[in-house]
Amino acid sequence: MTSRQPFSNHYLPTPGNSQSTETKFTTNVDISWNEILTGTAQIRFFKLEGDKLSLRTAEQVSAVYPGKKVVGTLTWEREH
Repeated sequence: MTSRQPFSNHYLPTPGNSQSTETKFTTNVDISWNEILTGTAQIRFFKLEGDKLSLRTAEQVSAVYPGKKVVGTLTWEREH
């Protein structure tokens, strides 16, 4: 995904209970359209700097690029 692709094309809702700290939140996935995620803990890290909120995944093995590790990052910026 590039920064120009619509976020809605890649959003994967994962309902479940969650816990958070100052920079991390964990969602315990109860149900997901992607059955691999059901029953797992999905960890995300966040950072708020001024008008920007960044959300990133933990490093993980890529399902697309065999043998590579990837990190996904999304950044939103408030419009004035």
